[in-house]
Amino acid sequence: MTKPQLPAQALRTEVEQRLRLVPILRAALEQDAAFDLCVGSPWLHERDGRGRNWNISGFRSGFVFWPQCQEEFRVIVDRLRAHYDIS
Repeated sequence: MTKPQLPAQALRTEVEQRLRLVPILRAALEQDAAFDLCVGSPWLHERDGRGRNWNISGFRSGFVFWPQCQEEFRVIVDRLRAHYDIS
């Protein structure tokens, strides 16, 4: 199965946009103009057993670390990895 390809920056933008929809992050962004999300850069790797050829290690958010947001981040990234290849 051939997956659609996106450049690294487009994948990064897609992850960030989906993170902004996570309720706890959305609330923080709405309440504090200084709160920011910084998503790591996607990198290419050999295709794994699930057919994925890229990954992102993590993201930083504002002033506080929320472990539950890291779990949400991983779900978002893994869904996108299943759907898109990096170009």
